[in-house]
Amino acid sequence: MSEEKNERVFTVYRLNFEERTKEPIGQIVERRKSTRLNNHIGLLQLARKRFSSTTDEAVRIGVFDDWSGNPPAGLKFT
Repeated sequence: MSEEKNERVFTVYRLNFEERTKEPIGQIVERRKSTRLNNHIGLLQLARKRFSSTTDEAVRIGVFDDWSGNPPAGLKFT
């Protein structure tokens, strides 16, 4: 029996809300065997942990799907 892996690459960006721009700062690979309810929230938390050192920086971190350029479904930036 073969197991199917859902592996997707997401680009992590530093968001500038004043200028409405995003600067790529790294990537995160999602390697889960199945879809879970909070996959994308977990990715955002992981990205904030890896790519920021202060709370102010963490608020400006965003995760976007490389294929569509949009935030993952169900994830909203405010």
